[in-house]
Amino acid sequence: MRILLSIILLTSCFHACLLAQTSELTVIGLPDSTALPFAHIKVTGDNDFQEDYLTDNFGVVKLQGLKPNEDYMMSISFIGYSKEQQKFKLGSTEMIFVQPDTKTLEPVLITAEYQPVAQSNSMNVTRVIDSKQIEKMAAVNLKDALSNELNIKFGEDTYLGTAISLQGLSGENLIIMVDGVPVIGRQGGNIDVSQINMVNVERIEVIEGPTAVNYGSNAIAGTINIITKKNSRKPYHFNALGYYESFGQYNVNTSLSWKSKKHFISGSFARLYFDGWSPQDPFFSFPKKTIADTNRVKQWKPKEQYIGDISYKYTASKFIMEIKGNIYDEKMIDRGAPIQPNYEYAFDRAFKTRRYSGSIFFKGKIKDNWTFNVLSSGNYYQRKSETVFKDLTTLDFVEVTDQNDTTSMQAYMIRGSFQYIPVKKKISVEIGYDLNYNQITGDRILENLQDRIVADFFGSFNWNAFKGFDAKIGLRYGYNSDFLKYPVASIQLKYKIDNFVIRGSYAMGYRAPSLKEQYMYFVDINHNIQGNPELKEEKSHNAQLGITWKNFIKEKHDFSVQLKGFYNFVYDQIDLYQVENSNLYSYFNNDQVQTAGVSALFSYKLEDFRFGTGVTNQWLKPTWKDYQINQWLNYWEANAQITYTIKKSKTSFNLFYKFNGVQPNYFVDSEGNLIIGEIDDYHILDFNISQAFWKKRIIFSVGAKNLFNIQNVLSTAGTGGAHSSEGGGVNVGRGTSLFTSLKFNLDF
Repeated sequence: MRILLSIILLTSCFHACLLAQTSELTVIGLPDSTALPFAHIKVTGDNDFQEDYLTDNFGVVKLQGLKPNEDYMMSISFIGYSKEQQKFKLGSTEMIFVQPDTKTLEPVLITAEYQPVAQSNSMNVTRVIDSKQIEKMAAVNLKDALSNELNIKFGEDTYLGTAISLQGLSGENLIIMVDGVPVIGRQGGNIDVSQINMVNVERIEVIEGPTAVNYGSNAIAGTINIITKKNSRKPYHFNALGYYESFGQYNVNTSLSWKSKKHFISGSFARLYFDGWSPQDPFFSFPKKTIADTNRVKQWKPKEQYIGDISYKYTASKFIMEIKGNIYDEKMIDRGAPIQPNYEYAFDRAFKTRRYSGSIFFKGKIKDNWTFNVLSSGNYYQRKSETVFKDLTTLDFVEVTDQNDTTSMQAYMIRGSFQYIPVKKKISVEIGYDLNYNQITGDRILENLQDRIVADFFGSFNWNAFKGFDAKIGLRYGYNSDFLKYPVASIQLKYKIDNFVIRGSYAMGYRAPSLKEQYMYFVDINHNIQGNPELKEEKSHNAQLGITWKNFIKEKHDFSVQLKGFYNFVYDQIDLYQVENSNLYSYFNNDQVQTAGVSALFSYKLEDFRFGTGVTNQWLKPTWKDYQINQWLNYWEANAQITYTIKKSKTSFNLFYKFNGVQPNYFVDSEGNLIIGEIDDYHILDFNISQAFWKKRIIFSVGAKNLFNIQNVLSTAGTGGAHSSEGGGVNVGRGTSLFTSLKFNLDF
């Protein structure tokens, strides 16, 4: 009897759960399977039946008042997505997928938001570079994808790679994430953005200004979040790309995915090979055997990269789970010049970089109006430098072990938050926690190993005071095992009326000193660099103001104008100084910098024609130790892009242009005098044509990059940073190059 009662009870519970599930509907936006909150649903039926619904903050709506087994017509509307209409019966549909609207082109944002939100409704100043833009630019890595953006600059280092700056602040003040997981492995304070490949990227979201309340340290200048692809339109999708560029770049990548109603699995693999380049090299470069003379030395070092990732996503009406894993392996070779007198030997160096990362993400609905997010990740980074003494006649070599170095970093994170977002009430709330453990090991680290624990709590609330006006206030505070933290806060205001959106904000930011800056111990016959465990956090204040006007005329002409400005004040900046009356170098909180800028942007779209242009002026006023520049140094940037597609033939023409004005720089000469110098201006112009075949299953592209043949630009401020003491040239590009690519997209 007990067994029978148990079976009856379980069966009853099962049917009750089933009934509850079939009375709800989830609206999912493609291509990244984003649940759409506050989507409008209109249901019509027989006898003039009509009912309107809104999805909740998890994209779920309860269909009440409907009769089982009757036919209904459902219409779904959400900003940025095409209107979806379909017939259905109660209980026959659990999820509805809607496609992006190519006319409105308004992206949906997720970075630093309570929930997915249309760009015009975001509290943040966010720009989006989507997969179509990445493809049109023939972008190989993150530098390529952002190279046409205003207020973003890059610096090239022969050994450390490509550094990025935003709003006049260097890359150590900028946090870069992949699907919300911070990228680790800073060298010289910067992430090498040339190592972040665009394989399998859905879009890039760039937030200008501090996001320290959301993401903690290193987010003084802003946040870049790279969002990978998480869905496909058909059950099976296969993608393959071959790419060649004339200075010796060869790329091959492929991806395969499968999806069902609730499951999505994808994997990708890429190999990128660069043969190295110097100005004297021939225009078209192909791998070949070369004589071991001075031509073996390359200005841009050869490198080979392997990238692999795999992901799984489960989507239910009230729950989403994502699991990801990624492997990155790079080897860069620095071949030395043959040594006199016989030129038979040379010192060669290899720099090997490895990254392993894994993450798991949960998003769920607790009850009406309450949702939760949990992201857990682990990252491992290793960089080895190996030096060998090579016999160029026999190719035998001997390791020079005293010049080798290995640095390893590990980072583990759990970030969780709870959101209360009622459909019709004026106040929304988010509270969360952020737990981090970081470790660094290496021969040049004090005691060979140092670690840090950080535990932060953050919260914010959004107040919709009246129609169109929102105010958001946030606060973050916590514990750091190395130093006393101080709270950071932010306030954001947004007023939306008709076709205008006005945003203003004030935010505090901070950057925790790196474990290297605190615990570096590099002491030998030629070096004496030691970290400073007493370092404090860098701190900042940021203010922004912007207005955006957007208008559609006859649903064909899409105009947009944006005016915005910012101001940053960063103090207690960390820099490396020589200790007076000694040969010791260490890090101190002696610097400060102010940056400001104003920008104007305009875009226009008519069906398959798109034009965009913008101009920005930035000011910089640095101060460090005993030196102060008593004037604002300024520089200009401008950009433009034109894309046009002939619909009938599926031929696309794409042109991208950016002007980088004279950039101020400064250095201390051999007599200790402060000298203000500059880096010359230059222009970058890219053009390409792509042709689609077989219903866009095959896309062939050909184009030219850097048409003005920019390689080095003159600098009167040196190339070694703020304290450099000599002038010279700054690496910008590898001159004009031609490229071609062939892409296959198969859905079945």
